[in-house]
Amino acid sequence: MIISARLGAELGADIVKMRYQGPAEAYQSVTRACYVPVIALGGSKQSPEELIQEVQQSQQAGARGVAVGRNIWQAEQPGKVMAQLAQAVHPR
Repeated sequence: MIISARLGAELGADIVKMRYQGPAEAYQSVTRACYVPVIALGGSKQSPEELIQEVQQSQQAGARGVAVGRNIWQAEQPGKVMAQLAQAVHPR
């Protein structure tokens, strides 16, 4: 994953979007090695609880944000998932 992230940066990307793959230490090695911001993508369909946990772990590992689509749009209550996601990314 480190090589992929660095390659994106070297080719001129302003942001690199990478799937979070734990453990956090492994993802942190990617976020530290890449000199442009790394954001975690939402990935395959999962429960809102799994999504929020993954987002929190990616943030703790150095991700600067998230890019989530299907896990919001395909949720039974997309507004609720979005609110939970916003709280996970921007805790008060």
